[in-house]
Amino acid sequence: MGNQSNKKENIFWIFFSKFIRIQDTAYWIAVSFLGFILGITSLSFSTYIIPFLVLLISIFCIISFTFSINNLFDVETDKKNKRRIDVNPIASRKFSLKTSKIIILTLTVIPLIISFIFGYIKLFLFTASLLFLGWAYSAPPLRLKGRPGFDLLIHFLGFFLYVIYGSYIAGRIEYLSILVAASVGLASCISQMANHIMDYIPDKESGILTFAVWVGKDKAKITMYLFVVLHLILIIPILIIYALNSYGVYLILFAGLIFSLYLSTPKKTFDIKKIKFIVFIFYFSLFIYLSIAYSIIASFSSFMLNS
Repeated sequence: MGNQSNKKENIFWIFFSKFIRIQDTAYWIAVSFLGFILGITSLSFSTYIIPFLVLLISIFCIISFTFSINNLFDVETDKKNKRRIDVNPIASRKFSLKTSKIIILTLTVIPLIISFIFGYIKLFLFTASLLFLGWAYSAPPLRLKGRPGFDLLIHFLGFFLYVIYGSYIAGRIEYLSILVAASVGLASCISQMANHIMDYIPDKESGILTFAVWVGKDKAKITMYLFVVLHLILIIPILIIYALNSYGVYLILFAGLIFSLYLSTPKKTFDIKKIKFIVFIFYFSLFIYLSIAYSIIASFSSFMLNS
């Protein structure tokens, strides 16, 4: 009986940690929640509880679908990769193909039904578009992750739309949502390029055609720094105009500075010495987004107290 319970617990853990990659999923969900905060007009619980739950369930399923379908179509390559086979539970046969396909189908149907019930055709089409992007990234014949340039484009588009999706469900999309969405999209491209550069040698040796392998390491670095410049051009004015208005924001940014410096310190198992500045920019940007969200919530709280 104990062994059975332990087995179920292990399968449950494998599902969340590897099948849908809950750590990465949570980060992507947070991006949509940022968009949701950018789209609210008050702190009314009764007004936003249903939209919030719609977003929570829908975006969880959409992002889980994206990671799980990536596992499904990477089975053959991950089987040959000692580092990847344990990360992909389908490749390691911890989940059968049949079970995996049933789960993926469920993750597809749930957000479509919810979006149609609560948002009708427009939200349904928006949700379907995000699911299509997740499919197009990993699944043939498109499999955009294997097409240099398109892999970066779909990363930008995906993160951009996750922010806009949150704002749309909250009820409004304004310039701030669009600007933040664009900066988040660029941040995702910076992260993707950093991964490509760090994996340049093993990818080139194994024949994996990433953008970095396609254009060469030096040009890939130039591209990454271009993304950094564009990201900073967007995020610094956003911070100055919309967030620098309270002591709470300065506290968040100070804490973010300390944490970002710590997180960008080279670790023994993760060589980031040559791009630690990029890692710092990436993590500090997360705290800037947090400060923007705090600023919006604080402004509504202040309005409610004064009214």
